[in-house]
Amino acid sequence: MLQRAAVVWIALLAVIFAGGCGSKPALVSTPAKSLPPCAKAGPAVGLPPDFPSNFPLPPGAVITSSQRYERGAIVVGGFIPLELKDAVAFFKGKLPAAGYQLLEGDAEMDEAESTFSGQGFRGKWKVNGLLNCPGVVALTIALSKP
Repeated sequence: MLQRAAVVWIALLAVIFAGGCGSKPALVSTPAKSLPPCAKAGPAVGLPPDFPSNFPLPPGAVITSSQRYERGAIVVGGFIPLELKDAVAFFKGKLPAAGYQLLEGDAEMDEAESTFSGQGFRGKWKVNGLLNCPGVVALTIALSKP
């Protein structure tokens, strides 16, 4: 028993110090919140293969619909376990960091949206609050290659 505890302790120390050697310490990420039942999200679907792999989606986002149109447009929809203001802040911060320039945007009491361009795509993201379902927003992303 003592030998097993020593092995676990050494493994734990190795994990703690592995991020060292002059690099920044690894941040402990908090697990993504799950969607509340009031979202009535339905089953998750995968993103289409030609959806940009570097397009940032918030932790806990669940994609529930995906469509591809004749001219190459992709539209995905789903839900994010965030308040509206937090979802907007996510896209305003993460899209430019991933190489997508935010263009024209608009926000109202229960929805926000912005067009974007970058990484060979043009598109629009939109988030809507859900009536009587706090802490979750509906998400729509539409994009295509120009």
